[in-house]
Amino acid sequence: FTVINNYIIPALDKVGILFEKGTFFLPQLIQSAETAKCAFDEIKKILPKGSKQTDKKIIIATVKGDIHDIGKNIVKIVLENYGYDIIDLGRNVEQDIIINTAISENVKLIGLSALMTTTVVNMESAIKAIKESGHPCKVMVGGAVLTEEYAKKIGADYYAKDANNAVKIAKEIFGWYILKAEFSNKKNKASVYRGFFCCENNKPSAKKSMVKCWGVKKSILIFI
Repeated sequence: FTVINNYIIPALDKVGILFEKGTFFLPQLIQSAETAKCAFDEIKKILPKGSKQTDKKIIIATVKGDIHDIGKNIVKIVLENYGYDIIDLGRNVEQDIIINTAISENVKLIGLSALMTTTVVNMESAIKAIKESGHPCKVMVGGAVLTEEYAKKIGADYYAKDANNAVKIAKEIFGWYILKAEFSNKKNKASVYRGFFCCENNKPSAKKSMVKCWGVKKSILIFI
């Protein structure tokens, strides 16, 4: 994970910042995501089986009646390169399919897209059905016809104006990419972890280039 954490993710973050500033544009954003994908494909070849994190699942779909999926596909590529497990249901998707998939896969974040003014009503209907299902998840929406104000009006939890914003939302929902490790030390003996969060009671207590942890049978959550 050193290559991912120290090089690929920071590079993607930098591209995201330049995109927000208007220095980079959509072609550069897509090109960087595709380049990162090539790097991830090579890394996957040497990772042991079962290394993939399956608790960071995100459903993305274009709502019923809408056949446009270019924006959705861009969001998918960028999110995948940040390590999220994307379940792409495609376009013109019935709300029941979205809900059933979210429940069966225990998905915590759903991304809905609509590019036509005539299909936004279906997005609103889908959000309402998701909330009424009782499944604990958040919904982010995006598309050319949407605004943050309108997203709130139709009941969405988040508005993603672009792929970079979708990544920020995912980080807010899931936190950083997590690996959990147990360690046991004698009293007052320190274990050192470089560049990680040291957590106690599931709450980050520090973020430094070097973190020292003391104690017996504590857990450390490593955010990478």
